[in-house]
This record gives sequence, C-alpha cells and structure tokens, in this order.
Amino acid sequence: MNNFLLKSGSVLGASLLGLIILINFSAGIVSGVWLAISGNWANIFYGLLLSIVMPFAYTVVALPTMAIMPLMLKVIEKKIKSATFVLGFINILYSNGIMIVWTYFVFTEFSKNASGLMAVPLILWGYSTVVAPLAYMARNEPPDSTGTSLGIFLAQVAYILATVFWMIGLSASFILWGMILLALAFTLFSISIVMKTFDEEQKVMTYQEEPPKVIDAEIEELFKDDETEVAVKFCNSCGKEIIPGSNFCKFCGKKLN
Repeated sequence: MNNFLLKSGSVLGASLLGLIILINFSAGIVSGVWLAISGNWANIFYGLLLSIVMPFAYTVVALPTMAIMPLMLKVIEKKIKSATFVLGFINILYSNGIMIVWTYFVFTEFSKNASGLMAVPLILWGYSTVVAPLAYMARNEPPDSTGTSLGIFLAQVAYILATVFWMIGLSASFILWGMILLALAFTLFSISIVMKTFDEEQKVMTYQEEPPKVIDAEIEELFKDDETEVAVKFCNSCGKEIIPGSNFCKFCGKKLN
C-alpha cells in the first residue's frame, strides 16, 4: 500500500511538473499572439504593467521579512531550535502569503471577463503575468536557492489550482481558501527543510568546536612500530659499553641480567 501511494505521488508530481514546464514554455507566446490577433490589446498592456510594478511592490511588502532575518540569525547562532522554528515559520508563511495574494489578484483580474474561447488566452496571459516578475526577481539568486524555487513553484501550482476550481464552477471564496491551504502546506514543507538545515549546521558547529578525539588503531600501531628505543647500557663487571639485548659482555664474558 505504501509503495502504491509513493508511486502514485511520484507520477502525480512528475505530471504536474511536466504540465508546468509546458505552460511556462508556451503560455506567454500563445496567449500574447492570440490576444494581439483578436485585438485585445488592453489586457496585454495591463499584464505588462502588472509585471513591471510587481517587483517594486514586493520589495515594499516584504520588508517585515527583512526585519525578522537578523533576529532569526541570532537564535540560530545561539542554537535555540524552538525560536528558530517559530521565526522561520512566520517568515516563510508571510512570504508564501505574498505569493498567494499576488497570484489570486492576477487570476481574478483576468478571469472575471473570461468567457467562451477567449477564456483560454486570458487565463494563459494571467499565468505569464504571475510568473514573469517572479522569474525576473529570482535571476540573481543562487541556483540552489530552495526558498526562491519553492516560492515560484507555489505561485505556479496555485494558479493552476485556481484555474481548475474556476473551470468546475467554484466561487472565488473557495478558490482563495484552496490557495491559502496550499500556501500552508508549502510553508510546512519549507520549514521542515529549514529545520533539517538547522540540525545539520549545528552538527557541523559542534564538530568544529569539539573535534572528536579518535585515533585509528592501525595508525597508532604504525607510530608505535616506528619508534625505535635506543638505550646505552654498561657491563657491571668491566664497565664497558655493551650492545642492548646481549646476554654476555663481549669484553669480560660476564653474564648479564
């Protein structure tokens, strides 16, 4: 049963990832050309305007997360795991909340007048409007930045989820609550990664502060073998120097102890 659920989850995740890659590649081009041919230039310019304004608005709205970071670094340095969890959860939840608000706002703007066949380019153009500024802001992030990647992925999944809910006729409130629950799930997943990283860093710090005093037995034995004990001994009878380990003095022939 567990193997079945694991395989099903893997297939679902791979399918969702493949769908997102396909939409990322084609959504902007297909919807832009479609809207241009149909003469719907107002929505094209509106989407471009939102994409341009979003990075500046995000910088202002995300200021509280920047205020939390110094405090979070201090509790991490002091190895306070509970405080790290709480501050990390608040920080990630707030960041994911910004993503959800942005995604929900754009979706409602482009879906409110969508009907018939024209709903396709409007929904796709809204998706491009959501993702484009996020990708722009992430261009200077490290390639392995997990937080940035999860934030963009959250926005993409939330928009697809909102589209599915809208297609089956659910109201805006259901769409919003579904996106909020999705943001909470992403937050819990992200904080689990943060705490795992915290534990690994603490192990590294402990190792650096108190390195284990372990000596390989073979290496220790090797050093022992290399140590040659040289001791000078003298005969008790004639007083001349003798070879260590000898049983008899070579000068007077006396038996040695």
